[in-house]
Amino acid sequence: MAALIKMITGKDIKRVSFDFTSIASDFFSYSESNGKKIAIIGAKETEVQAFVKKMQDKYKGIEKIKFISGYASPKEVDFFVTEIVAENIDYTVVGLGAGKQEEFILRLQCEGFSGTAFSCGGFIRQESLSSDNYYPKFIDDLNLRAFYRMYKEPYTIKRYVFDYPKNLLVLLSKLVTNKLTLTLF
Repeated sequence: MAALIKMITGKDIKRVSFDFTSIASDFFSYSESNGKKIAIIGAKETEVQAFVKKMQDKYKGIEKIKFISGYASPKEVDFFVTEIVAENIDYTVVGLGAGKQEEFILRLQCEGFSGTAFSCGGFIRQESLSSDNYYPKFIDDLNLRAFYRMYKEPYTIKRYVFDYPKNLLVLLSKLVTNKLTLTLF
């Protein structure tokens, strides 16, 4: 997306993603140093537990991370949303997959959440299953993350090969017909 926007606008846009190839390390370090309260939703129960343990082991100054599985019941999710708002959680990391995570973030806003939310796709699950970082350094350095993910998670192939190009065509069509404009700061 960053490369596409650069081609369209001529402006140098940096890729930003909520994972350890981009801003996640800075986020957790900052949260640790500044006593920030974090809530996390996503992945299966065992995966989110492993992820939270991994983050608490790596960032020992993080006092408390509230978390819930992305497969929790609607009633459990309702309670979690209420807790996030009531406890003035600073940051919420949401890994529910495209669409669902954005809906969850909008719901948080509607319920009065005043913190900052980050959508992170499969980051929680990916990190929970890896001993170090999900993407090997050479994969990140060569910008081969999409191909690595297709290799590790074959169900993503359809998304990369069919869905993303289709969405790109829709985006370009809207730009060309002036139904969408890009405003860059």
